[in-house]
Amino acid sequence: MITLKVEKENRELNQDYYDLIIRNIDIHSLECTCGRHDMVVHSYYSRSIKTESGVIKLDILRVKCKECGKTHAVLLSLIVPYQSVELEIQIQILKDEDVEKIMVNNEAIDEQEVYRIRNRFKTKYKKWMSLNKLSFLDDLVKLAFRDFKSNFMQIRKGCYNLI
Repeated sequence: MITLKVEKENRELNQDYYDLIIRNIDIHSLECTCGRHDMVVHSYYSRSIKTESGVIKLDILRVKCKECGKTHAVLLSLIVPYQSVELEIQIQILKDEDVEKIMVNNEAIDEQEVYRIRNRFKTKYKKWMSLNKLSFLDDLVKLAFRDFKSNFMQIRKGCYNLI
């Protein structure tokens, strides 16, 4: 997977925002996990993401390395691989900011989802943040890639690049 570091910039995560970011990158220069920079468009797949305003569907770009043949999804850093809740919403839940409002605005996020997010944080990231004296104001995506080679709040291991 390739993750593009982006800021939300007071914009809602949706297909138009995703497409805008993708249009502004040179796909051929993306780095594969093999270290090469020769990607081509391979396909797209549909993915559901739980956002502040509800569940949205995104068509996610997949690229293929011409050198080694590996395929990679191209995600924005707002999307945590293998999870359905937008990163910004997960952070709001962890900070106890408007949790009730989040659940009212998006019925797909229920108490079980909130529990799983908090439990995931306690399992891996709470101690890491404490030991490194980090807060939610820090660039947790960049720091998680530095220390874990994966996005903040991501549990599943694999080979990922942050660009």
